[in-house]
Amino acid sequence: MQRFLRRGRANRIAICALFLGLAADFGYAAAARAQEDQPRTENGTAPLPPTRPSALTAPAAPAAPVVPRQPPDQQATEDSSIPAWQQPGKLLQLPPYTRPRMHECALQWQKMKASGAATGKIWFTFAQSCLVR
Repeated sequence: MQRFLRRGRANRIAICALFLGLAADFGYAAAARAQEDQPRTENGTAPLPPTRPSALTAPAAPAAPVVPRQPPDQQATEDSSIPAWQQPGKLLQLPPYTRPRMHECALQWQKMKASGAATGKIWFTFAQSCLVR
């Protein structure tokens, strides 16, 4: 064996590859055996979990009653003091516009931000008023 190892680097690489191949084969065989040992039902699916012990109590009922959620359009009529862009579930839509008009409004908005005039304002409310002009 030592004479074989002295022959060169190619032989050492071949032996390492052989041992790695054998190790991988044994690992695959062990994993396959472990999978076979797990219980299966007749139709091949995984078994059901065990039944719950009768000594365990049933889960407690919820403390607060569940209130059904109202559709977003009904919430909007009730919360008219909240701006449309802050209402949950409200779809924000801008008025109809052309691409050049949107570009003009965007340039105007950038100028307002640069000068500080847009402080405390948001793009959506500005765009609603700018696009209809």
